[in-house]
Amino acid sequence: MAKQTRNAPKPEPAFGQGLTRFAARNQKTLFWFSFGLMAVMSLLLFNMRVSEGGDDSTYLCRAMEVVASGRYPDFQGPAYPLFLSLFIFAFGFNLILLKLTSLACMLTGHWLLYRLLRGRVNPLLLVAVLGLTAVNSWLLYYASQTYSEPLFMCVQYLFCIMFLRFSERTGLTARQTFAASAAVAAVILAAMLVRTIGIGFLIVAALSLCIDRKFRKAFSLCLAFVLCWLLWLGVYHVVWGSSVKSKSSGQIEQLMLKHPYQPENGREDFMGFVGRFGGNSKLYLSKHFAIITGFKDADSRETSTPLTVLYYLIFAAAMVRAYRCNRFVFFAGLHVAVMLAVTFVVLQVLWDQYRLMIIYLPLMMMLELYGVYAIVRYVLGGGVAVGVAGLLLFIGGCSSVGNSLDRIDLMCLRSNLMGDKFVGYTPDWVNYLTACEYAGTTLGPDECAACRKPNMARIYANGKKFYGIYSFDTEDADELLRRLSDNGVTHVILGSMRRDPLVNDGTIINTLHRYVAYVAQKYPDAFQLVRTFGTADTEPAYLLRVRYDAAGMTYPNNDPDNAKKD
Repeated sequence: MAKQTRNAPKPEPAFGQGLTRFAARNQKTLFWFSFGLMAVMSLLLFNMRVSEGGDDSTYLCRAMEVVASGRYPDFQGPAYPLFLSLFIFAFGFNLILLKLTSLACMLTGHWLLYRLLRGRVNPLLLVAVLGLTAVNSWLLYYASQTYSEPLFMCVQYLFCIMFLRFSERTGLTARQTFAASAAVAAVILAAMLVRTIGIGFLIVAALSLCIDRKFRKAFSLCLAFVLCWLLWLGVYHVVWGSSVKSKSSGQIEQLMLKHPYQPENGREDFMGFVGRFGGNSKLYLSKHFAIITGFKDADSRETSTPLTVLYYLIFAAAMVRAYRCNRFVFFAGLHVAVMLAVTFVVLQVLWDQYRLMIIYLPLMMMLELYGVYAIVRYVLGGGVAVGVAGLLLFIGGCSSVGNSLDRIDLMCLRSNLMGDKFVGYTPDWVNYLTACEYAGTTLGPDECAACRKPNMARIYANGKKFYGIYSFDTEDADELLRRLSDNGVTHVILGSMRRDPLVNDGTIINTLHRYVAYVAQKYPDAFQLVRTFGTADTEPAYLLRVRYDAAGMTYPNNDPDNAKKD
């Protein structure tokens, strides 16, 4: 049996004692079983395609830029593209290998989660969390995608382990305290460089230490973080130079807007941020969390205020009991509360992406199970509480397993392995990516195509750069053509990407279509159709040549490397 800490919970009464003893005696074996199960399920669910979301291909493109030109990946979390660039530098661009790094991070994170929970929670709760995590397809999706979630989860669990050791150690000298603070601060800095939200770890750590009245440790940790940050800035300046400008200020400005793509709507006020918190709470708790844990249908789009309130009540019950009985669970609750609160306040409601909370999923499941147990134990007693928590675990576990099995598509995986890279995409994406691949093989080095998803297009075009158009703020044809010319654009790819990815109802993302239409209204011959991909009833894509001469403009000096691709 693993060595118990002073915060370890006492065995529960009734039939829960026998289950607890069994889990305690066999927890190492049960962990390795869950580890193997996660590995097998991840491979069966392995997705060899690039995600339609686009961020994964963006990470890949920035990693390629690091290798090709040493360019610092200064948007989003820079550490993840730097991490990927190591593998690209060593082995070249190999999409499958890069995806396997996510699987390795996911499994490493599972091991770190076990190390974090072992000896700190009831063995039954430990086994439950590990089991649910190992079979959850929503989480395992990221085991085969080049998103930063798996790496961030590893850093998150490492932070929790190191911080708890630092917080619980006593009798340290001033030098030992600062050395331990510096180690924790370095992990916090690493988390922040993987994802900007990682700065919340510093808030969690300082708040936890202040609650425990360990003010000297809190001050030492904050000072160590500032020094680590200054050291990183020094390294940044030496390696990349002062000419590299960070885009973090632009990110902050975008987050302050009511709508990220409509600055004319103005900046958010205090009540607007309050509204964000409420709206995001409903989205991520009553919709995404309920779906991920198996208590809602995967296609559900409904949100519920009562269900959101219920989740918060269960969480509050967990925190009240944990404060008295298990300081680790209390810390985990504080961690989740701070990180989700920052996410819910900072991000506009329209993002609505479950990946923003999936990184906290194992801890959230642990807290909700603990909270249910706390409520039922208070009302009906410990034995019943174990039974109710076990019933919820059984329902959620069966639903998660069923959903994961439904998502396994061995024929699609087999086709992808045999080289058919487009199997698994919906027809709109097949046609669009085929057009991008064609552009990559037929356009010359001085030719560049504008499209909606430039980084995703680049992956399937063998590294050829594209110019991305996501929005525009004028209907003036000459200005629109000038922007294309200034960025070296010679072609345009018009895709039929669905506005609702699950429904082919004819409604598409038409930003580029409108762009072209405004120009064509004034200059009907400004665009020449080169090729159509797909048929009229299969959501086609079109490759158009831009004819600047039809508008009386000089053909541009096309140099994609000088174009503003980002």
